[in-house]
Amino acid sequence: MKKILETISGLLKEYLKPFLIFFLILALLSGASAVLYLELPRLFQSGAYPEKIKYSIFGQTVTVKADSVLRDGILTVDIAKICLADGMTLSGDSSCLTLSTKSGETCTFRHNSDIAEVNGTEVRMELPAKIAGYTVNVPLSFVKAYIPGLKVTQSEDLSELEIAENAESEFFFSLQKQTELLHVSAEGVRLEIVIDESELDYEFVNDLSEFKKYMNPENRNDFLTYFSFSNPTDSTFEPDGLLNSVNPTKNNSEIKLNICADKALEAMFREMASAGIKNMKLTRGYVSYASQEYNYKYYVDEQRLYYHYNFSKTGKYFTDLAYEILGENYLKSVYIDNGKYYLSYTNAYTVVNSFYAPPGAGDNITGLGVTIHNLQDESEDFKNTDAYAWLKENAYKFGFIERFPEGKEKLTSFDYKPCRWRFVGQYHAAIMHREGYCLEEYLAFLGLGG
Repeated sequence: MKKILETISGLLKEYLKPFLIFFLILALLSGASAVLYLELPRLFQSGAYPEKIKYSIFGQTVTVKADSVLRDGILTVDIAKICLADGMTLSGDSSCLTLSTKSGETCTFRHNSDIAEVNGTEVRMELPAKIAGYTVNVPLSFVKAYIPGLKVTQSEDLSELEIAENAESEFFFSLQKQTELLHVSAEGVRLEIVIDESELDYEFVNDLSEFKKYMNPENRNDFLTYFSFSNPTDSTFEPDGLLNSVNPTKNNSEIKLNICADKALEAMFREMASAGIKNMKLTRGYVSYASQEYNYKYYVDEQRLYYHYNFSKTGKYFTDLAYEILGENYLKSVYIDNGKYYLSYTNAYTVVNSFYAPPGAGDNITGLGVTIHNLQDESEDFKNTDAYAWLKENAYKFGFIERFPEGKEKLTSFDYKPCRWRFVGQYHAAIMHREGYCLEEYLAFLGLGG
């Protein structure tokens, strides 16, 4: 028996040691992977900013270390310091603080929460707020978006930041209550331009009488619903009247639209077919907040990490769009010359915002925006087709407007996109077509912002 035990002991000593070494190596590799997973994004950002940043707030200048105002590559500021300098009041405690203007507008922040409450409506920030005493540290992007009374100027290399009052705008929090945004009313505002209902009785090749109530809905002002970069909605928003579209879609996919938009699109596709324009299809309609959030993050990561996944194949450090939006000189001086090839979040957001709206913004979340064409995929080449020429001439008769027309890029904040259209109903579309307004111009004309 003793000999058997000695034999077993010898075997354990001989074979257990390699197993122990193997598991030790495995544990070390797992730990290293976890560290890299957590820290690699932060390492990618190092060097994208100068070591120090000079702040000038209402003429008072201080110089701070960049890492003291950067979180995850995102520039932050003390919004309480800015607002208190302009006479606002601050109330609450270290867990929740509220800034209030003299006119009664408010903005509330909660410690470690990325949700801010602006005039009664919740909006999401890039980063959670950090509250320490009477300091409220938030992303600079939030300040830019929700305080139009501020003029924010940054140097090209981001070493200097100036925050001053904007003489062209009152100092207030820009987002009003959600109910006021969702149901804008054109009644009683500037309507020097009038469309008589009889002018909307267009002649069509097909009998479209069954579609009239959809193309020219009674609640026409509800179809001016508008969410912008500075006035987004939140994750609780769901548009009324959504249904699965009956119109042809790419690969027969399921696309949802507002019922009026979908019926009007069906009528328009019928007329286009009668005019000899075939194969029109709907490739995008309603996009939920959750889907917008997912897509936006994907596009941001695609821009930030382009070098990591594509340099060996393309020889390019950044996407063509990044070079176009940010500029070759900027990318060279801030990144390439410093041996850094991963965009900061702020720069990635700037690039992505040129083609995709952040969560809560844009027309697709309303169920009223559509992407339509008769090409294999959405492309600016659509502008050279007979279908596009027909839409330019006739889409308003069905209640649709071109959403991002050529020459209006500074107003819409998007590049020219001939495949993107938006349902507003025949009444408003007729005015906009006659006057050559894009949606932002029309809303501004009505006194509803734009």
